[in-house]
Amino acid sequence: MSLAIRLHIKHEEADFNSIVIPILREIQKYLNNQLIEIRKSQPLSEAIKQSYIDGILMKGQNLADKFPLFSFVSLSKDKQVPFKFPSKSYERERFLDNTGVGYASSSYRFIESIYNTIARTIITKKGSSLSALDFEALENKHLLVMTHKDWQNFTSSKDIDDYKDVKHHLVFSDEPLDAFYVYDTKESQTLVTLYNPEINQELTPLGENMGNAFEFEFIDKEGKVTVKVDAHIYC
Repeated sequence: MSLAIRLHIKHEEADFNSIVIPILREIQKYLNNQLIEIRKSQPLSEAIKQSYIDGILMKGQNLADKFPLFSFVSLSKDKQVPFKFPSKSYERERFLDNTGVGYASSSYRFIESIYNTIARTIITKKGSSLSALDFEALENKHLLVMTHKDWQNFTSSKDIDDYKDVKHHLVFSDEPLDAFYVYDTKESQTLVTLYNPEINQELTPLGENMGNAFEFEFIDKEGKVTVKVDAHIYC
């Protein structure tokens, strides 16, 4: 290739870079601005909000197995003071369709937090002193409920053969409670009440009733979505 041809090509490249590339940059800037405006005004996705709610409600999981003290509940149409959780704020894109970004559904441990609080209340108010615990008095239908710390403290001086067959369920606590509660799995017991806007009922399996006990509010403001959650679960 001759020198003249090479110089001509370079000149054309320079013309292209000086004219076309700035145009492409302006187009890209315009599209980015349009995308920002669309994301500011696009309605929040009902499907994504429902997926968020389902995550907190732990949909698809057997809650009665995971939280045995909630196996049976009573239902009430009367609201009491709910469990209130700190609000969580997200970028608005978290709840928009077609952003190209996926978000994992999560339970955020809401129900587990409530369960641990109520379980500790049941242990301390309806349970017995740890000094009265006799493994041999427990029957196959009994579920021993206590905190991790109390279990560790109590079993540390025992032979493993003394408790290897004991059905036990441990709940979280910052400090030991020095108490335990025996839950009779063969006797339907109601230890908690859930809010239900339609019915009063003294005894029912947990089933899908957890959904009615929660109230969700999605506040869409200034590019953020704040989620407020109240749980109407009463002990």
